[in-house]
Amino acid sequence: MKRNSKIAIAAGVAGALFAAAYFGSPFVALMSLKTAAKTGDRDRLEQVVDFPQVREGMKSQLTAMLTKRMAEDPAMKDNPFAALGLLMAPAIIDRAIETYVTPDSISTMITTARKPSQTLAQDPGAASTSSTGKVRTRYDYVGLDRFRATLTNPDSDDKLSLVLDRKGLFGWRLVRVDLPLDEAGSPV
Repeated sequence: MKRNSKIAIAAGVAGALFAAAYFGSPFVALMSLKTAAKTGDRDRLEQVVDFPQVREGMKSQLTAMLTKRMAEDPAMKDNPFAALGLLMAPAIIDRAIETYVTPDSISTMITTARKPSQTLAQDPGAASTSSTGKVRTRYDYVGLDRFRATLTNPDSDDKLSLVLDRKGLFGWRLVRVDLPLDEAGSPV
């Protein structure tokens, strides 16, 4: 009887350790991401960020925002060049995002919680001097294989969300940076 109880206890401990590692792994991945961003470790950022997916996500968000704003702008409805602008906008956004979304810019976004429009004007590798580095983070699971960390800078009320997807049992990669939305549902 003692042998069976020892096996049951060992199985329970192993199950608890597995559950702790499984559900705690995104927190470890996020800490690794933040540490790499703060120290400027480009190699580590390359490992924990899926740059093609992050770029595609930003392109789709910015293209949708621009299309919506142009469609809602009364001045654009009568403008014959508006349609040409809408045709050219995705190509311009694609090129800007391809150039902009780098380890340095991701690092700046993570350490300052600043959205891309604010960091474009800065040197992407330089952290904001106005930020005290007190970026607050709120965590939540979006599903078993998706995790969201919402970063907020209390000094400037800047906010953005990082979305990580599970890769294997315990691995995670940043796959999307969700830009903050205004009341109309557009990125601000």
